[in-house]
Amino acid sequence: MDTRWMDKAASGALLDLLTAVGPLLGAMSLLGLEISTDVVLMMLSAFAIADGGLRYALIRRRES
Repeated sequence: MDTRWMDKAASGALLDLLTAVGPLLGAMSLLGLEISTDVVLMMLSAFAIADGGLRYALIRRRES
C-alpha cells in the first residue's frame, strides 16, 4: 500500500516540477534574470520534497 502511494506521489511531484521549471526558465530568459545554480537547485529540491510529501499525505489520507 505504502509503495503505491509513494509511486503516485512521486510521479505527480515530477510532473509538477517539470511544469514549474519550463515557465520559470522562460521567464528568467526573457527577463534576463541571473540566479546562481546553487540557489536554483536548492529551491527546486525544496519544491520537489514539499510537493512529494504533501501529495503523499493527501493520497494516504484519501485512500485509507
